Amino acid sequence: MKASTLQEPWILEGFQECVDGFWVWESNQFYISSRIKTRLGYDQFADKKFTDPNWWREFVHPDDINKLKKFLKDIVNNEVKIRQIEFRIRHYHGYWVWFLVHCHVNPYHHDQPQVLGTFSDVSSYRLLHDQLEKTIGDLEVVSHEKSHFISHLNHEIRTPLNGIIGGLTLLQDTNLTDKQKDYIRNIHASADLLLSLVNEVLDVSKIAAGKLEIDTMDFDLKKVIQQTISMLTPAAQQKNFPLSSTWIKICLKL
Repeated sequence: MKASTLQEPWILEGFQECVDGFWVWESNQFYISSRIKTRLGYDQFADKKFTDPNWWREFVHPDDINKLKKFLKDIVNNEVKIRQIEFRIRHYHGYWVWFLVHCHVNPYHHDQPQVLGTFSDVSSYRLLHDQLEKTIGDLEVVSHEKSHFISHLNHEIRTPLNGIIGGLTLLQDTNLTDKQKDYIRNIHASADLLLSLVNEVLDVSKIAAGKLEIDTMDFDLKKVIQQTISMLTPAAQQKNFPLSSTWIKICLKL
């Protein structure tokens, strides 16, 4: 490409069409492209406020002004590596439009700062971003409330259940027939199983909080099967359903 080609009008016109808008700041002069003023709903010919270097004091969102001032100062002093910023500009009809602005400082002009940049309308992205943050926040609240409910429910169930288990333990020390002792053992095993289920419910809330700890425990498989059969036998007998287990001893050679 020849050097003279760079001065042709089509390059500037093409640049204007490739971005949502651009701006140039030099000393006390400020220029903002007509396309960005049109996007903001302002008359590109009648409105002269955008030519004032301090235009942003009137049009930029109050929460973004200090951030923008610091950014421009750092840009001029060459104190930032990422020369882009997001802020809101007020539309003619009163609502706020989010823009992503990229900047470039003329490195060959040291007397007065010369800065140019581009505007990109990111309102749709910001809307999705804000909705996503709100959704995540709502889910965190729901998760916290669920964990609180499970923890409270766990406590409310555990307290009377421990009372039942304690009562059964005291009852076992009294004079009982063998059949009554068998009943007590079955009730005690069922209560222990229920207590373990309550603890597992609490483990679910720990999983959500990322605090679950896994313990390794030895157990007697034959005893577990026998206790299961004993607990299910009364219900099986009411339905005339035979229930039994067969234990086969297997020797494994390792």
